Amino acid sequence: MRWTPYGRRLFIEVPAFTLVLLSGLWLIEPARFEGIYALKVVAGCLAVIGNTWCLIPVMKRCAAAERDEFSGVMRQSRLIDVISILAIPAGVVAFVCGLYLATLR
Repeated sequence: MRWTPYGRRLFIEVPAFTLVLLSGLWLIEPARFEGIYALKVVAGCLAVIGNTWCLIPVMKRCAAAERDEFSGVMRQSRLIDVISILAIPAGVVAFVCGLYLATLR
């Protein structure tokens, strides 16, 4: 892949959600896995899975754009939108739960 806007975006996004996943796994406390904490962990996992799943259509959209294939770009963009509709709210829920749990400490 050439150093396109998509390549730069992946260069930033992949390490970002990888760090979120690794730090989440590092900080997980299995003994606390109930209530708001469980919701935070599950929502965070869904957000990371959605972000990871988005890599495929993002790369396919980049390839379609390089071929000037507008229909392929639009098809992959719609798939990215669907995944984002599921993953972004999960990330927001995880973030809000984390803030709430931080105020309890």
